[in-house]
Amino acid sequence: MMGKVKNKMSLFKELYYWMCYYVQLVMKHPYMGVEWIACTFFSFVRFFNFLTLWIIFGVILKVVGGFNSDYMEYYIGESYPLFFIIILILVVIDPFLFYSKRDQIITKYKQFSPKKRIVGKIKFWIYVILTILLFFCTLQITQ
Repeated sequence: MMGKVKNKMSLFKELYYWMCYYVQLVMKHPYMGVEWIACTFFSFVRFFNFLTLWIIFGVILKVVGGFNSDYMEYYIGESYPLFFIIILILVVIDPFLFYSKRDQIITKYKQFSPKKRIVGKIKFWIYVILTILLFFCTLQITQ
């Protein structure tokens, strides 16, 4: 069980590395450090993952549980405090998971072969694009 969690964390660490890489390409002279901006952006992307799952869970409750549309509006509308708690948790936890170990992460993933680097970039863009698409698709489902 611990091996699976470690593998998932290494995937997130690799995604964090690529987030740093692309933030560095876009921002020539950032006010804050590239790693901190990447960590914050990564927290927001993960927040959208949780939000998407939350909305899908609400849709399943509506379809399978037979809840009416009033309940769905209540479920989505009244859970804004929970969304803010989740993003707060991510913003607090992510610096400990990623930013504090940024030098180790960058050193490890910088040594990848060109083939692994291409695969890593593809995984990164698939993750970001699917996160955005799934979020907006689930919003369309709820309307």
